[in-house]
Amino acid sequence: MRTANVIFASCALGIIIGLGSAFCALTYDGWNPELEHKRHSELVREIAQRIENPNAKAFIENTVYDFGIRDVKDKGKCEFYIKNVGTETLTLEVNRTTCTCTGIDLSVKNLAPGKTSVATLRYDAERATPGPYNQGGTIVTNDPENREIYLSVKGIFTTPIVMNPGAVVFSSLHSSAQQTAKVRIYGFEKIPLKLENPQWNNKEHFVFEFSPSELNEADKEDSMNKNASSVYEGAVTVKPGLPIGTFQERFTIKTNYISEPEFEFTAKGQVVGSSISISGMSFNKDRGVLLMDKTVQGQSIKRDVMISFIGSSAARANLQKKDVVPEYLNITLSEPKDIGKDVAVRRFYTMSVEVPASAPVGSFMKADSGECGVITLETGLTENPVIKIPVEFSVER
Repeated sequence: MRTANVIFASCALGIIIGLGSAFCALTYDGWNPELEHKRHSELVREIAQRIENPNAKAFIENTVYDFGIRDVKDKGKCEFYIKNVGTETLTLEVNRTTCTCTGIDLSVKNLAPGKTSVATLRYDAERATPGPYNQGGTIVTNDPENREIYLSVKGIFTTPIVMNPGAVVFSSLHSSAQQTAKVRIYGFEKIPLKLENPQWNNKEHFVFEFSPSELNEADKEDSMNKNASSVYEGAVTVKPGLPIGTFQERFTIKTNYISEPEFEFTAKGQVVGSSISISGMSFNKDRGVLLMDKTVQGQSIKRDVMISFIGSSAARANLQKKDVVPEYLNITLSEPKDIGKDVAVRRFYTMSVEVPASAPVGSFMKADSGECGVITLETGLTENPVIKIPVEFSVER
């Protein structure tokens, strides 16, 4: 009998606890495991929807701020005014921004009827590049007619001097050919830009000429260039005779701008020869660079490339090492191997390049900016006397 009473009491207690738990679950917002997997922006949106109030009315006169033209890497802020024209409290919550370079601060988040909150939009263009800029962020409200308010800032970031194109690139330039690339250089300060005394190292193979010009129709239709105070027309000419391989030439010009007294740009490209080719699994033909990869101090790394001479001059080719940077790279050239006869002869050399185990710690991984190793070879040929091969590698601890 006593056992039956205990069982009955336990069942009754379980029923009471179960009903109580159900009542709590129905009347309170308890923990929901689904919320653990939702982003903050989604939670904010859902919570705002729950407290939607038709008597809270958000009014904002302007949602876009145009700062015009500003120097690149500039910082700034602008203010927007959100007024509650309803009869109940207006709630405001910053939901998201379009990029980490922007942020929004609210002076008041729970806005009484008739009151105004200041939304300050901050922008930091430290990583911006010259050109149009348009970023912003969203504020979520409990006004059912204005669920989201998008605030944005736009304008154009520029440097005092801009060149178009930004770099001069010659692709697959034949060693015996001459080629010219045109550029336009724009000044954006109030005073007209003046350029003078251009300097570059290789006067034998490069020519740079420029003269004042006017904004053309394309400039006037461009959102940035149309704001330039002055413009120059320039031309970079590459003469025949550059070594086979990649090249890079830096030009420096003096200006009358205090903010940018010297303007620099680079002409780069790759010289190819119809009778010489370089190949190999580690040789990037598009960039003309030998990729050695990374190694650690105490371990060597080796790569092979094949250098081929084709045609009537191939039999006269006599490939020799001329210069190596850095000098600790080990270069080994095989004996030549010939296939065919007379004008159809092909002469092959295999070149092994080794970063030795004794190499010091250092990085030579930026061939595009000239920060790399360079192997210079003499061919023995009058028409293409030199081959230069950039080498990318690094030695870590």
